[in-house]
Amino acid sequence: MTDFTVTVIYDQECSMWIAECDALHLVTEASTYEALTERAWLIAPDLFLDNNLSGHVKDMRLSFVQEHTVQPDVTRQHETALA
Repeated sequence: MTDFTVTVIYDQECSMWIAECDALHLVTEASTYEALTERAWLIAPDLFLDNNLSGHVKDMRLSFVQEHTVQPDVTRQHETALA
């Protein structure tokens, strides 16, 4: 089994899901999470072969890991400090 970790983030500025996997040289985006994972599965086998990676495409496994960053609400912190 050849495992690849695909990092997924949601970009709020452009309202798109973005997937990246350095080992496969994969970067893609879609408007929904489901469409993103489907697209990654669609292009990953070709990238596996194009990059001459060891192993067999049929044994390839993708693990999707979603990164989530929360930015502090500066307004709320300011209101709390004033109270």
